[in-house]
Amino acid sequence: MRKITILLIIVGFAVGFKFINSASSKNSDKKFHTQAQLDSYMGIPTRAPIEPGEYFLPSTSCRGCHGYDSAQVSNINEAGEDVNLVDRWESSMMALSAVDPFWRAKVSHEITINPGHAGPLQNKCLDCHAPMGAYTSQFHGNAFYGLTDLVNDTLGLDGVSCAGCHMIAPNVGSTYSGIIPYDTNKVAYGPFTAPSVGPMQLYEGFTPVFSSHMDESRVCSSCHTLVTESVDLAGNYTGGYFIEQATYHEYQNSDYPTNSIKCQTCHMPQLSDPIVIANGFLGLTPRAPFNQHVFAGANSFMLNLIKNNKAALGISVPDQSFDSTIYATTKMLQTQSLDFDLQQVSITSDSAYFKVMLKNKAGHKFPSGYPSRRAVLQFVVSDGAGDTIFQSGIFNNQYRVIGENTNFEIHHNTINQSNVSQIYELVPGDVSAN
Repeated sequence: MRKITILLIIVGFAVGFKFINSASSKNSDKKFHTQAQLDSYMGIPTRAPIEPGEYFLPSTSCRGCHGYDSAQVSNINEAGEDVNLVDRWESSMMALSAVDPFWRAKVSHEITINPGHAGPLQNKCLDCHAPMGAYTSQFHGNAFYGLTDLVNDTLGLDGVSCAGCHMIAPNVGSTYSGIIPYDTNKVAYGPFTAPSVGPMQLYEGFTPVFSSHMDESRVCSSCHTLVTESVDLAGNYTGGYFIEQATYHEYQNSDYPTNSIKCQTCHMPQLSDPIVIANGFLGLTPRAPFNQHVFAGANSFMLNLIKNNKAALGISVPDQSFDSTIYATTKMLQTQSLDFDLQQVSITSDSAYFKVMLKNKAGHKFPSGYPSRRAVLQFVVSDGAGDTIFQSGIFNNQYRVIGENTNFEIHHNTINQSNVSQIYELVPGDVSAN
């Protein structure tokens, strides 16, 4: 077979940011956990129903009215398909935020290598991953709420649950990094005017209240921008800050707000069908538009991992619910994240030239959020017999990109070697500028 040179020209836009962080990005063979620690961090009990809290209601209190309607009168669309809120939510990463094993492993790693900051680290992380448990603890006057509290707290294990969002006060939008302005006056805010208050007051002691902020992007702001205090390699505060996640501010600086595209537009796709949103009550006014509580993002890997390890994680969510969320997540990745254009520029006797254009369609960076996330451009050329002539961006059996730079991969305008790949990711630096 004759030798062919492949030249891949990448046309795109990339902006690099350098942040200060106390943790080195280099891998280490050091074992950070004893077996006892692992058993403690992974000891996730089944999320059992609990009595309504003095501040927050668990999702089990909401399921009776806003879950599946066996009479098929409520929580269905015009085609008769079930669209109930609770079943859609329970297999999302919002619902699973407090039992996410990767998140737990990362928190346990951070507090093991930074024991002097174990309290503030856990407080900050659990404010958003287990907000109802963390804020109940704060309202009781406790200075600390950590993983050992979480594993025995069914309210915390409910993750970003119904009340975790619907009790956010209308003044949300000016505080970030897990500082959530909760209204503790036993109210549940919603996007529909003139709610029927009787049933919720009677059965749960809470009052549904209309507020437009529940259908605005700012309701997401408190947890989707995270700025933390940086420390030096000895664990001392530097007085500086590390912008770990800035998804909400990325959105604010995109053209989405000016085009009236909200976070909910993508992550809670609307139905125009009028939906009766509560079971068992005659005469309720159907509501439209209806925000489906799918909360699809990009983390199909973790959804599959949790689904395949439900027994070990103590999770009883049905497989079909996971399958629905995984499908919605995959669809979002394939249709709403990037536009991809491949052009064949020219072919000579021994070389082929291609141009690739990537356009970010998300209302924030892609990837966005926690800085472990990466997007890798894979490019494979094969001949008529199916034999690979050229490939770039291929993973090995450890899920590392073959040939990638040890520290980070620079942006490439041209790729003409198989051991060179295009990787998009946030690359933090430490306080020594490494």
